[in-house]
Amino acid sequence: MATHLHYDLGYKSLRQSALAEILAKILYMGGDHQARFSDLSQELAQILGASKINQDDINGAMGILAEKGIARKSGTYWVLNEKSIEEISANFIKTKERLSYILDKFFGTEIDREKLTSWFRLASSGLFATYGEVWFRSLYKKELIPTPDRNKTDKIFEEAAKKFGLESYCPSLKDGFYAFLADYQDPEIALQIWSFASTMLSARIITAGIGPDPISIKEFRGAKLFLDTNVLFVASLESSKFAKSISELTKALEKIDASLHIIHETKDEYENDSTSKAPGI
Repeated sequence: MATHLHYDLGYKSLRQSALAEILAKILYMGGDHQARFSDLSQELAQILGASKINQDDINGAMGILAEKGIARKSGTYWVLNEKSIEEISANFIKTKERLSYILDKFFGTEIDREKLTSWFRLASSGLFATYGEVWFRSLYKKELIPTPDRNKTDKIFEEAAKKFGLESYCPSLKDGFYAFLADYQDPEIALQIWSFASTMLSARIITAGIGPDPISIKEFRGAKLFLDTNVLFVASLESSKFAKSISELTKALEKIDASLHIIHETKDEYENDSTSKAPGI
């Protein structure tokens, strides 16, 4: 479960601030709450599933930790300060207690707690990764914003239940989760929803600096994209500043089994309005 240190996000880049959150946790989990910069970089890349992370971003993130008195450099090591160790430890305890409170309140004690906890975490990450902004708005306006199509959100819960062998509990699991979301006026619930949503926002900010949003990639995998006449004209002009970009886009789409197409009406319009055809179409 996510636990958060508090930073002033206005004076540093959002990405570096989000990375600072993770790096503080890496230091906390490491031996003696310290690590070399190279080890931090390697561990961070592993967590994010990237081959490497921009070193300037890591330096900036560590700079935030140093400026806030959360960590300091000692020789070749970065060391988490004692006060920060105590703060993160306390946050972990509070997070665990909050989770127990939520599971007891909305799901009872009938379901195996270990499986229920795993299901709740997976279902939450799936839901808030896709629809986190809905509950951000709910908390901000202090009113329940209409939620996405329940058929879509139900699939997230059902897939998570299948993974942990909880299919028979699906109706009660879904009802419990929707009740959890609706109870945002409970301070503990509001805090957990905020934690989930902000964690997913941080993930998007970080992955935006590493590569395409993995959620967007999933949506476009195997897709058929249809081009209009304007794009065909640009693609046919080698002198166009966008021609190379379109060529690179085509190569990138091939890697996720997506493809570009045109309809007959577009083809006829292009051929009627141009004396040349776009190459490769």
